[in-house]
Amino acid sequence: MEERKLKARSQAGQQTPAHVLAAACLAKASAVTLPNGWKFRHSQRAEELQQDTVDFLTGVMERWRTASPTEETWARRHLGAPSIFGRVKFIIEQDGTVRVISIDGAPYIGLSAKYDPVYRGALEYYKAGGGQWPNFVSVTGPNVTSDDSLWVKTVTLSEARKMAGQLYLVRFNPKTNRARDEADLVHQSVVPVAHVNNRSYGTKLDLLEPFKWSDDEDPIKGPHAIKGSCGRGGHSVFFYGLDAGQRPAGCKSGDFVGEDRLKAFLDRNGGSAFKQRMYGPMMLSHCPGMCAVFCLDFAFDRKAGAFGSYRAIGGTWRAQRSMVVVPGEKTIIGPLRLPGRS
Repeated sequence: MEERKLKARSQAGQQTPAHVLAAACLAKASAVTLPNGWKFRHSQRAEELQQDTVDFLTGVMERWRTASPTEETWARRHLGAPSIFGRVKFIIEQDGTVRVISIDGAPYIGLSAKYDPVYRGALEYYKAGGGQWPNFVSVTGPNVTSDDSLWVKTVTLSEARKMAGQLYLVRFNPKTNRARDEADLVHQSVVPVAHVNNRSYGTKLDLLEPFKWSDDEDPIKGPHAIKGSCGRGGHSVFFYGLDAGQRPAGCKSGDFVGEDRLKAFLDRNGGSAFKQRMYGPMMLSHCPGMCAVFCLDFAFDRKAGAFGSYRAIGGTWRAQRSMVVVPGEKTIIGPLRLPGRS
């Protein structure tokens, strides 16, 4: 199990109703709309990680390096890794246990590049050739939205087809055949494309366990997060196994499902899914009444060690009135800093 016990974090008491506390937190944060239309609430308050947390999560990224599905991209051929950058989403529970929730091999980092000067400085180091990063541009397929324009040059699909020898940060919808039809671009991608949503790495990292429903025996046994075989972040994620009276403060009723909805979800996903042992919620002292997660980003440094290695560059904390914390206009996002970089 990808977890580690560290010094416990203080948790806010819940005397005032959670929705009242959450509304007060949202009111203090600044409303932001990115050029691509994404909305969220921004906080300048930084959370700082301990070094042993960073070291532990770096080890997780190195294990993900071999656990992630292989595809014929520039990153895999030249780095021996799925991606030139990545993200670990995690929480720190009340007893100090670090719980990894998921790993993203092509995270959207434009938000941090724009609003966090410390993060932007670390990213500029790699863009300028530190870590021996190559030059690349972002290309986005139809029906895909990204914030890449906030930190890297972006080109259209038609422009990319004319750029011989160029490397790309490719963003295609994996549900389409675009990755197959644009094989030349995928071949030159610095991030995963066809497998960007594939959660199978979770079984190799002991994060996820596959299951199928059985009418004879409960295949879940206790409270768990349920995740579809494909998805990023909070997509196709909900919780199962807690009655209404047992559900923690800060969550919403839609976070949890009963047996009927679980079966319907499995039917839509070929009869199987992944389960992950119940985690959280994590609550930050300055955002009471809201569930929070940490997102730590990594850049691949080709100069580190004999075969290169992932290095943490910073990230974000995110708080929302839901156990499934995803960016949105009712989500507060603030900077997550490495030790000594606040």
